[in-house]
Amino acid sequence: MPQPQARRRWSLRQQLILGVVLVQVLLMAFFIIDLLGWLPPGASPPGPLRIGLHLLLAVLLGAGLAWLVSRSMTRSLDDMLSVAQRMRAGQLDAAATPPDAVNKVDRMAAAFNVMLETLVDRERSLKEANAALEARVAERTAELAESEAVTRSILEHANDAFVQMDQHGRVTAWNDMAHRTFGWRPAEAIGRPLAELIIPPPLREAHQQGLARYLATGVSTLLVDRRVELTACAQDGHELPVEISLRVRRRGDACFFDAFVRDITERKQMELALELQATTDALTGLANRRSLLKSLPLAMRRAQRTGRALALIFLDLDGFKSVNDNFGHEAGDRVLIEFARRLRVSVRETDTPARLAGDEFVVILENLVSSSNDGGHVAQKILIASQVPYEVRPGQWLPLSASIGVSVYAPEEGDGVSAEDLLARSDEAMYRSKHRGKGRVSVWADL
Repeated sequence: MPQPQARRRWSLRQQLILGVVLVQVLLMAFFIIDLLGWLPPGASPPGPLRIGLHLLLAVLLGAGLAWLVSRSMTRSLDDMLSVAQRMRAGQLDAAATPPDAVNKVDRMAAAFNVMLETLVDRERSLKEANAALEARVAERTAELAESEAVTRSILEHANDAFVQMDQHGRVTAWNDMAHRTFGWRPAEAIGRPLAELIIPPPLREAHQQGLARYLATGVSTLLVDRRVELTACAQDGHELPVEISLRVRRRGDACFFDAFVRDITERKQMELALELQATTDALTGLANRRSLLKSLPLAMRRAQRTGRALALIFLDLDGFKSVNDNFGHEAGDRVLIEFARRLRVSVRETDTPARLAGDEFVVILENLVSSSNDGGHVAQKILIASQVPYEVRPGQWLPLSASIGVSVYAPEEGDGVSAEDLLARSDEAMYRSKHRGKGRVSVWADL
């Protein structure tokens, strides 16, 4: 639909000229009327031509005067309008013509110039501030990009596996050590659920439940912000012990879990070796005194719980000192090693043979049906094995024997008998065997 044309409006200058001309015409009309009224009687009035010439002359003089007045009044206004249009076009150096500060319009133009200068100064300051801000933003962006690159490089070459998981349980970061630890390449791991990659199947449900609980409550009692040892699985299916340090980051509504994972297989093997060294006799491979004193109270509590008695056998090799004196300590070591082997094959795998010190040995027998008979039967079996000659030197054999003492712990005795009491009973029974001629078995209950 065509829009109606806007009604043409006269400019201020045109309105001033028209107004002055109209005023001049009115004044001339009143003057002529008044002049006619003042003529003397009998005088002839001026002719129409003369009146018209005077009227035209007055109009022209009034128009010229109006033009001069309007030009003086509107010149500064036109100038300010022109400057405003140039500024809108981007010419910030535009300014109105310097006024003479005589009339109000010129003073307004002066104020307009001051305002323009202020705007220009502010525009310049704003541009400088924007330029400085853009430079700072560019600098900070470069710093952040450099920092991010350094962080990525550190994570990629870290000695620990770095794994990042989102709130949906999917892997979002996977460094080279994670590849070497678990076997999955980054392209294979990123985007897949973490549970399918490194969590053993029996633990996956607990993993999903723990993740859902943390996302719902924001509380974790096991993993977040602490170092925890867990079991993980590799791509080929084998399980390995790992140490995990987990941190949570939030980015808006998103939640990310950053985990450093260290394979501690070697550490665990070393700990196991140290534990074995601390609890195993270095010469014979049997449990040592420390291990025995730790195992015996546990065995007694198991006896109370199961209602099955246990027996403690105390053994001492007869004549072992003469082996060291006559054949040397190397021969003595060979005898101890062989006796430990015979002792091990004479008892069940569930029993605990141990070396206390020197040529003294102890065996813990658990789950006995007939306490005294079972303990005495095993002791006789060990005695027979101990009497087989020992090779002290290549081709040279030496017969030895053992003095054995047996004590029995019945579940009904409860806490009235300690591990030290039971060991002392067996030791007393062993010495009774020595006093009776060695190479025999004595039961503490029969003393």
